[in-house]
Amino acid sequence: MDSQLLASAWWLGSWRSIKTGAGAANTARRPATGTLIKSREQRALDWDRVRNRQMRGIAGLWRAFSMQRRPAGRKFTTGPESKDAMLDGHLISISLGFNVSQRTPAMLHDPARHEKLCNTPWNEIAVRSAIGELVADTVACFDPQTLWPMHPRDSDLGDPKLPVASIYHGAAGVMWALERLQDRGITSVDFDFSATRETLIAHNQRCNATSNSAAHSYLLGDTGVLVYLFKHTRSRRVADALFALVESNLDNPTQEFLWGSPGTSLAAIHLFEATGEQRWRDVFRRGVEQLWAGMEPAKNFPSAWLWIQDMYGRKRQYLGAGHGFAGNVFPIIRGAHMLPASTVEAFVSRTITTLKTSEMTDGALSNWDTVFDPIGSALPTRPMLQDCHGAPGIICRLVGANSPELDEMLLRGGELVWAAGPLTKGAGLCHGTAGNGFAFLKLYERSGDAKWLDRARAFAVHALAQSASQLSEHGQRRFSLWTGELGVAVFAAACINGDAAFPTLDIF
Repeated sequence: MDSQLLASAWWLGSWRSIKTGAGAANTARRPATGTLIKSREQRALDWDRVRNRQMRGIAGLWRAFSMQRRPAGRKFTTGPESKDAMLDGHLISISLGFNVSQRTPAMLHDPARHEKLCNTPWNEIAVRSAIGELVADTVACFDPQTLWPMHPRDSDLGDPKLPVASIYHGAAGVMWALERLQDRGITSVDFDFSATRETLIAHNQRCNATSNSAAHSYLLGDTGVLVYLFKHTRSRRVADALFALVESNLDNPTQEFLWGSPGTSLAAIHLFEATGEQRWRDVFRRGVEQLWAGMEPAKNFPSAWLWIQDMYGRKRQYLGAGHGFAGNVFPIIRGAHMLPASTVEAFVSRTITTLKTSEMTDGALSNWDTVFDPIGSALPTRPMLQDCHGAPGIICRLVGANSPELDEMLLRGGELVWAAGPLTKGAGLCHGTAGNGFAFLKLYERSGDAKWLDRARAFAVHALAQSASQLSEHGQRRFSLWTGELGVAVFAAACINGDAAFPTLDIF
C-alpha cells in the first residue's frame, strides 16, 4: 500500500491495522581513525565550477554520467557519444551515449530513494492527536532498567539486548524529545525520568563498548548524554567530565561532526550559553583554530577549501552535514557570537566558494554530491538527498550564515528536495522525511516565504504516515530521536508554528 493511501487511513484513525512494505535498513556506523593534515597556503581563486555526474561500476567497468570543472567563462560543449571530464587534473574522454548538457532533475538525486508525496492535507488537530498518541506509546513502553527497546532497523548500531542511551538513537534523545514537546505544550502526558538519568552514562558506555564507538562522539558517545545531564543537574562534576571530553577531542583526526571536534565543539557552545563560563568559549575557539588549520585547497580547484576525513579505513572529502564540510562549518555559524567577526567571515567566504565549485545544478534545482570528487573517490552512486548527505543537511547547517549569495544556492537545493519528494528510507531526521522537511522550515525562517512552511507541513503529514506504516510492519515504534519517531514528532510539532530549530543542534 502506498503512503498516500496509508495517510488517508491514518487520518481516519485506523492506521494501526494497515500492512505495508519494508523500508531500507540503516547504514552501519563505525569509529574511525586518521591523521590530521595541516593546510597549505591559499592559492588563487581562479577556477569556477560545473560538476556533472560521477562514475558507476558495472561488471567491474566504470561508466559515468559526467564530471567537469572548468575555468570561469569557458563554455562546456559535448557531443552525444563522448564528453570531456576532469579526473585527477587530467582531461579524459568517457564514452557515454548521451548528451550531458541535456541533464534531467533525476541526475541530481536517485529517484529510487524517493516516493510520491501523499495528498492528505495538513490538519493541526489531527497532527496534535497523532503526536499525542506517539508520546503516550513512548511513555508507556519506558522501563527504568532497560529504557526503550531497540528497533530492528537500528540493530546495526549496537547490541539490541543492551539499553541504548545516546542522543542519536537512545534514551537521552528520546527523553529530550519528550521534554521538548511537553515544554512547548504539545503534550500533557506525565512522565518523570529523574531517577533514570543518572544511569544513562553507564548504559551508554556498556552499549558503546560492544559497538566500538568512541566516548567523545557528540551523537553516539558520552558527550551528548553529558550535555543532556547537565541541562537537568547543573552539576560541576558533569560539566568537568564533559569539558575533559571536549578538550581531549580537539585533535581528533577524523575532521568531521560525528566523531570529531566539530561535534564536541557544539557541546562547548551549549555549555557556554548555559553557564557563561569562559573556559567553554576558550576551548571552542581552540577547536575553530584547529578546523581552520586543517582546511586544504582542493586539488586542481583552489577556490574550494575542504577537510580530509580519515574514517573507516578510507580518506575522502565529504561535503555534507553528517561527516563533511557542512557539518564542520556549522559550529562556526552556530557559535558566531563566541568568535571574532573576521573569523566567521573567513569561514563563510570559503563556504561560498566551495559550495559554488561543487554545486550541481539543473535550472532552479541544485544538489551537492556525497564527496567533492566522486570519480577520484570511486563512489559509484548517485548523489544522496537527505540530512546527512546532500542538500537538506547543507541547508539546515549553513542557512544561518545569512549570506544572500549562499541563499541563492540553498533555495535551489530546497526546490530539489521538494521536487524529489519524501524519502523511502524512513521518516526520521538523519536520513528520512522529517530531516528533509526541516530544510523547508529553515528556508521559511530565512526567506519568510509561506510556501516553505506549507511544504514542511506536507512532509510532516507524510512522515507521520510513514511512522504509521513502520509501526504496522514491525509491531513496535522506533523509539529514537535521530532515526525514529521522536524526531518525527518534534518535526511535526515544529510545523505548527514554523519553528526551524533543529533538535540537539540549534537547541538543547
